[in-house]
Amino acid sequence: MTSIKEQAAISRLLSFLQEWDDAGKVTRNHILNNFIQTHQSKTSPELKQEFCQGSILFLVRLILP
Repeated sequence: MTSIKEQAAISRLLSFLQEWDDAGKVTRNHILNNFIQTHQSKTSPELKQEFCQGSILFLVRLILP
């Protein structure tokens, strides 16, 4: 079972990924720059917790066209 905190993290992740998927190149550039600014001081475990182990889904989107 997932906790309320985990469910909220999953919801935020899915919303973030949907925004990315719906965006064009310019908007994706803004999203990526905003992501970097927002998370630049976070550690890997903090990011994993925030994205509920779904960070790989975002990284795949960065690599693939």
